[in-house]
Amino acid sequence: MLRTQKDVHEHRILRTLMTSPNAEMPAGDVISVMRAEYLDQFNETDLEVHANGREKWETRARSTSGYMVNRGLLEHPQRGVWKLTDAGKAAALAGALPPRTADHGPRYGEIPGYLAGAIFKDRQTAYAAGIHPTTQAGIAGPDTGVYSICMSSGYAHDKFDGDLITYTGAGGTDRNTKRHISDQTLTKWNLGLVRNHENGQPIRVLARQSVITGNARDSNYVYLGLYDVISWGWDETEGFKILVYQLQAVSGSRMPDPEPFISLAAGSLIPPGRTVVTVHRIIRDPKVKLSLKKLYDDQCQICETRLFTAAGPYSEGAHIRPLGAPHHGPDSLANMLCLCPNCHTMFDGRALWVDDQGAIHNTAGPCGTLRVKPGHSLDFSHLTYHRELCGVPSS
Repeated sequence: MLRTQKDVHEHRILRTLMTSPNAEMPAGDVISVMRAEYLDQFNETDLEVHANGREKWETRARSTSGYMVNRGLLEHPQRGVWKLTDAGKAAALAGALPPRTADHGPRYGEIPGYLAGAIFKDRQTAYAAGIHPTTQAGIAGPDTGVYSICMSSGYAHDKFDGDLITYTGAGGTDRNTKRHISDQTLTKWNLGLVRNHENGQPIRVLARQSVITGNARDSNYVYLGLYDVISWGWDETEGFKILVYQLQAVSGSRMPDPEPFISLAAGSLIPPGRTVVTVHRIIRDPKVKLSLKKLYDDQCQICETRLFTAAGPYSEGAHIRPLGAPHHGPDSLANMLCLCPNCHTMFDGRALWVDDQGAIHNTAGPCGTLRVKPGHSLDFSHLTYHRELCGVPSS
C-alpha cells in the first residue's frame, strides 16, 4: 500500500496549526493532534515503524515540515516549535482546505449545512466540509462502523441507480492499472461496512459526478445523502474474491433527482422546482451497541446463544423502550439488551418479556432468567414499559 504523500501531510499540518493560538505549536503536539484525528486514515505502510523508531507517517510528516520551511510556509521561532508564516496562514485560509472546526470532525450522520445534492469541486473541498473525512481512501471510518464512502469509478462493479447503489469493497487492485491482483479481505474498512449493516448505522455517500452521468469529463463530486447498508456478500472478478455491498437511500435524505446539479457557488443546494422534504432520523451511536456486545462477548442474554458468521461473532443490540416518538427511549446501555436475532425478533414482537425479578416469560409462561453482567447498568423501568407494550398487567 502506498504511503501518505507530502501534500496530504502539508494540508494536515496547515489545518492543525490554524487551530492553535498564533498558529504555532510544539512539533510533538502537532504530531499528537494529527495522530488523534487521522489515525483511521493511515494505511499499513504509514504505520510501519521506521529505523529511527517512529512510524513512517510521522517521519514523513516531519520531513514535510522542512519542505514547508523551504517554501516559506513554516518557521521555527524556537527549537521544536512549528509556526505558520503569513504565507502559510494565507495558504490555509485561501486553499481548498480551510481550518476544520470541531463540528467538522469525523462523525456519523448528516453534516449540518449540507443537503443531499450539494456539489464540491473536488474531494478536498468535500473533505473540508466533513462529508468524506479522507482525501484518498474510498471508505472513511473505523472497522466498528464507517462514516462515509466515495464512489469515483475505481471499481467496475460499482453502480449508481438512484435509491440503490452497488459498492465494491476496498483493496485487491493495482493502483495504476486498477486491475485486481489479489483477494479482498474482510478487515478494516470492509469489516466496518459489515458493522454498519449489523448496527443499522447509515453512511454518507459522495460520488464523482461521472459515476452518475457516465461522462468522464464530469469531475465534480456530489453528496448523495445517507444510505443504509442493506446487504453484503462475496463475488469474484478476474479470478479474485471481492466484497460487494448493496446500499439503499434513507427515505427523505437522498437528493430528489440526479440532474440538474446546482453548484455550491450558486448559493443553492437543491435543484429548482423541487419540494424539499425534511425527515428526522435518529442517528444511533454504534459505540453503545459495540460496548454492550463486548461486555457479553456476543452471547444472548436470554437464550445464551453465541452465533458465528464470516465476519466473526454476531449479536444484536435490542432497545427495550423503542427510540423515537411516541416511546422516546434513550440510546444507552440502560435501555438495551444483547440478544440473538431470534430472541430480538420475539422481544420486539411482544412474545418475550422480563419481570421485575429478571424472570423471562413467553406466551406459554416463565422460560428462564435474564443474565445481567456487572457493568451493565440496566434500568428495569424500561422493562416495565416493555411489558406494558406486551399487554402484561403490572404486578
